[in-house]
Amino acid sequence: MKFVSGFFLAVGLTQWACGNTAWGAMVPALKAAITSDALYSVSSSNLSAAFGVAETQVVAWLQSSQIMIENQGLVVSAAPSTNSLSFFAQGLSTKYTGQNVYWIRQATGPTIRSNATAGATVMSGQSFRTAKTVEQNNIIATTIFTDPNADPWLWQLLFPLVASLKTLTASVDLPGVVAGDLLTWQVVGAAVVGANSMTISVSNSLNNVTVGTNSVSGYGYVTTTSTTAGVSLVPTGNVFRITATVPTGESVYVDKFTVGYRRSYTAAGNELIFNADSNDPVTVTGFATSDIDIYDITVPQSPVRITGLTISGSAGNYGASFHPSVATGRFVAVSGGARHAPASLAADNPSNLRDQNNAADYIAIPAGTLTSVLANDADTGPTPVDAFAMRATPVTNAEFLAF
Repeated sequence: MKFVSGFFLAVGLTQWACGNTAWGAMVPALKAAITSDALYSVSSSNLSAAFGVAETQVVAWLQSSQIMIENQGLVVSAAPSTNSLSFFAQGLSTKYTGQNVYWIRQATGPTIRSNATAGATVMSGQSFRTAKTVEQNNIIATTIFTDPNADPWLWQLLFPLVASLKTLTASVDLPGVVAGDLLTWQVVGAAVVGANSMTISVSNSLNNVTVGTNSVSGYGYVTTTSTTAGVSLVPTGNVFRITATVPTGESVYVDKFTVGYRRSYTAAGNELIFNADSNDPVTVTGFATSDIDIYDITVPQSPVRITGLTISGSAGNYGASFHPSVATGRFVAVSGGARHAPASLAADNPSNLRDQNNAADYIAIPAGTLTSVLANDADTGPTPVDAFAMRATPVTNAEFLAF
């Protein structure tokens, strides 16, 4: 009889998670760890080193569109050149990981297509609606949730009996802010042991202007939305403050807050992701150089490069105008080669978990073992998140055992 401990399970999961079995075929593959929405580029030299082949071979693949990118089971269009591979990628933030995994392998892949726009008038004073979410995962509070799918990671405990825990204060930058919009903030109630219910009054302010109040009764999330239209917002250093008036012995946790605002179509660091927001035409400014590229990323797996842009401005502040094809479309604009590099680029480790030599009669999963494996970042080694970034939901114990 074989007995497999939780330690072996952690190792087995690590091997299996990144295995080519996730695709059902043994092919050369790389995993690129992505942390935020942006245009990314991987050089032919880096691809060569990661694949373990000569750079001349990688260049040949690039020239014949023989490198494919996949994410969550979907093929991603890319823009290969003689010395690099560019693509649009999205970040991923869940209770399991802060990285999204894009798989790169040697196979025929689709290229980014182009769409011409008619000459557009140069506009000024435009803005679009956007939002900035501020969140910190400092406390894990699994005991106050009844939903097993809830995210137990919270920011701070508000407990008025302790001076340092009476208030949470945070700073938030709002690049290109023109005017306020909506503020959404989320707290979680937590009654004392044995208590059935409680009522907690929660209020917050933004730049010393009170913008919302609410109450928390019993356990669970409370999300409040209020307007920030009357608040004077600035690009950097806006101060958010949340205070709870809590009955003796009770407490409440702060989860996160989101500041909605209107932002100008002005690039930062020669790049900008923006919404058309029913503006037509749209003029994006603030680029250091005139070699501006704009992509329609409304369907993020299939970006479309916009051609026929109207270029305006002068050195240090160039702009591009175009007609959005969709009034609610989402776009990214860059100049001067402002493309990001993945957080890491690593070779795939083929799985051998299904090898009969790994068979066992029992598998023990000690508390915390699986959690520690799931929590590993993609750049520290293969994890279940790597394989299941091919879909929207994480691996479960039942799926692992069935595998």
